[in-house]
Amino acid sequence: MRCWLVAQPSAPEAPIALRRPSTNAALPDLIGACAAGAANHGAFVSCVTQLANGWKDAGLITGAEKGRITHCAAGADIP
Repeated sequence: MRCWLVAQPSAPEAPIALRRPSTNAALPDLIGACAAGAANHGAFVSCVTQLANGWKDAGLITGAEKGRITHCAAGADIP
């Protein structure tokens, strides 16, 4: 799932793909873990949505970026 990586940050901060939550894992790595652990597409989308909600609450992404991430997850062919 790479489509969310093109989401533009709303400020001159690091692109989404380079931002790291306190776990120090890059956001794409955490989404990859969702893909690897998901039993089905719904579980994958749920996992990504939970991550994106947490990132938004922590101020790592904007609401618009969260929307693009979850929209991309919903359209991904995973698994």
